[in-house]
Amino acid sequence: MKHFVCILLLICSINTFSQSRFAVSDSLFNAVVVTDSLNAKKELEFQRTHIKTTQQKQKYLLNKAWYAYFRNRFDESEKLLKTGLNVKGNTTPAFEADRVKLQSLIATRRNLYAESNKIIDDFLNQGAVSQAVRADFNLTACHNYISLGEYEKAKHRALASYAILKKKQTYLKDVIKIKIYSSLYNVYYYQAKYDSALYYLYRSEPLLKEGSEAKASFYDQIALVYTITEKHGSAIHYYKKGIAIHEKMHNSVTLCHSYYNLGVSYKEVNADSAIVYYDKAIKTAREAKYDQIIGFALQDLGDIYIIKKNYGRAKELNEEALAIFQSMNLERGILHTKLNLGKLNLETKQYDQSLKVLHEALVLAKTSEDLIDLVYCYEYLYKTYEGKGDYKLAFKYYQLYSKTQRKVMRLELQGNIDNLNLTYQVKTKDAKNEALKKEVNLKNKKIKAEQITKWVVVCLLIVSVFALVFLRRFLMQRTKLKELELTLTQSELRLLESEKEQTLNELELLKQQLISKNALITELNNLVVENEQNLISKEQLSSLTTNDQDWVQFLAKLQVLFPSFAETLKNRHPNLSNTEFRLAVLIKLNLSDKEISELLFIEISSVKKAKNRLKQKLQLEASEKLDAYIGLL
Repeated sequence: MKHFVCILLLICSINTFSQSRFAVSDSLFNAVVVTDSLNAKKELEFQRTHIKTTQQKQKYLLNKAWYAYFRNRFDESEKLLKTGLNVKGNTTPAFEADRVKLQSLIATRRNLYAESNKIIDDFLNQGAVSQAVRADFNLTACHNYISLGEYEKAKHRALASYAILKKKQTYLKDVIKIKIYSSLYNVYYYQAKYDSALYYLYRSEPLLKEGSEAKASFYDQIALVYTITEKHGSAIHYYKKGIAIHEKMHNSVTLCHSYYNLGVSYKEVNADSAIVYYDKAIKTAREAKYDQIIGFALQDLGDIYIIKKNYGRAKELNEEALAIFQSMNLERGILHTKLNLGKLNLETKQYDQSLKVLHEALVLAKTSEDLIDLVYCYEYLYKTYEGKGDYKLAFKYYQLYSKTQRKVMRLELQGNIDNLNLTYQVKTKDAKNEALKKEVNLKNKKIKAEQITKWVVVCLLIVSVFALVFLRRFLMQRTKLKELELTLTQSELRLLESEKEQTLNELELLKQQLISKNALITELNNLVVENEQNLISKEQLSSLTTNDQDWVQFLAKLQVLFPSFAETLKNRHPNLSNTEFRLAVLIKLNLSDKEISELLFIEISSVKKAKNRLKQKLQLEASEKLDAYIGLL
């Protein structure tokens, strides 16, 4: 029994590890499926060889269908979806949402927009759908309605997702938030409300990672607005920023879109540069098998070559574009290509062929109810009939041309007025909101200021009480400390006075000894002179009068009385000789010339001369007194 339990636990552990590794592979696949075909295939192969449950098999087939979808293999993707449905087993709500989303996207890419929306609505009407999934599906429906030209319905779906975003701001993934802002941008862009479009677009910018595919799309969308508003320099700048990212990501679908859009911008300012980027768009779109971009790029190139009068090349390009649009049943592309061919035949004076394609274009223009296209149809028709010499029909279509053009101008004028009114209303509303916001902020600040004032007053009172208590203690301690310091200072002063008195006595004694010594030396000198004996030489006598040991003792006592005198004198006048220094010391002691003469064993007149020399050495003015100057040192 014990061994059986261990084996069971081991099997469960292996199964759990296998499921965990499959989930990791699934996450890796989702991260690279759009941009990295090779690594996506590696993860699919890993999943195929590690399928342990029916749910894993269903997930593997769904991932394989997504892989085919992103490579524009829609038939294969749809077939894999059906194969996955035949696998028996329970599915999770997340799996069902992923499957239905892919099914609707396949219908969208096949231009079956109504069918795609039906798939979405059937799924959402089930009720048991999370708000995040509902927001994501609404965005796909919004895209479909834009493609159908039903902009109000598209706006309704986009705003429904935006309402979820405002309620569930923290629960939605950044990718869903970005898609919501992008959808609102698209709605307002197609309604020609460019300020509102840019407003929602810029709200997505903080969510975008630098160098990512989403950041490239952000640049493309800004450039698209600048293209429409005829700011082609700015449009070209942003398209190139987006293309730099697309080229690094190697996503041929988005790259061919960007090349095409850049060609559209260059078409207005530099036809040769436009041709370069249209060619790049066609080449990249052929690699991605993206026929719609190929058709539009060929049609625009044909238009450029008509302007350049290269009619042979223009006809070849427009006919190829027409064949693509007819295979896709894309009426808008067919209409514009036929208009190009009608214009080409008109300029080459092939009037019958021109009339044939222009009447076909007129039928499509009336169906689409696009006034701009009708204006072009009527213009080319009246010019063709005029060239052919049928002035009656020429006049008829000229009248229709003028009437339709006036209607377009009135609509444009009304649109401009509506935009101005809308701008005024938005700005007025913003101003009112701003004023109300400022008023609320002022009230909040006032309330907060009053609360802060109360707290500050209370805190100040508490601090004041503590400060008074602390100050009282501090003053008491300071008074005691000052009394103690005064006592110590008085004791130190008495001690210093005692030491000073003792030093003065010793200094006086030393001075008397020096004087007695010098007197004795004088007597000896006199005896030598009288007896003319050289018992003591003059050098010996000089050394006796200038005995260093006695002066060291003398200076030591002086240092006690005047601690900084000797150092200050040497610092200020470093060039003094020993004799001059000793003279300065004796002057500092306030000795008379007589006392100095006795100590230095020289005449009084010599003392005065020595003082004059010292005064000059100290560089004193004539009016300055030597004794006063030395006394202040």
